[in-house]
Amino acid sequence: MSAYTEHVKRWTKCAQCHLCEHRKNVVFCRGKIPAQVLFVGEAPGDSEDVLGKPFMGPAGKALNGIIRQSFDDEDNINYCITNVVSCMPMPRGAPSKECVSACRPKLIEVVQMCNPKLIVGLGEVAKDSISTAEIFRKSTTIISVVHPAALFRMNVTQRNFAIYQSVNTIRSAVERSILTGL
Repeated sequence: MSAYTEHVKRWTKCAQCHLCEHRKNVVFCRGKIPAQVLFVGEAPGDSEDVLGKPFMGPAGKALNGIIRQSFDDEDNINYCITNVVSCMPMPRGAPSKECVSACRPKLIEVVQMCNPKLIVGLGEVAKDSISTAEIFRKSTTIISVVHPAALFRMNVTQRNFAIYQSVNTIRSAVERSILTGL
């Protein structure tokens, strides 16, 4: 049994916080494990709760576009996407500190399985959660960019600028932490 399969088995019935009361599925990861780049979002939404995978709705489409622009297929970059918490917050909004703490061991396991050289926090909750983490090796670069869902609350000019900034921040970090180390 793979480490990821064991991880899923261990966390599928998680009841460490109240978010389990309303979920349809625990949302794990999508992408490749191990991964050179780990994208960490905040929490699942409706689409993710139904499908059990992170960033499957409109924000996921926006994130996929940012990723495609950030590194080329020929760079052979493996990436994985997960969230700080694995269940959809009810009522909607940022997950509580208690829920973030309850899900922290799950996130630590994902980081250990991925063993990334670059971690990209998507939004403030993810940035705060990963910037205070003690589990990352010294050679892991940690950056943050705008959460893709926030793009939908911006006017066209702001959105284009936020995407441009995100792509350039990720591309620069990939070049520094991964491509130069090959």
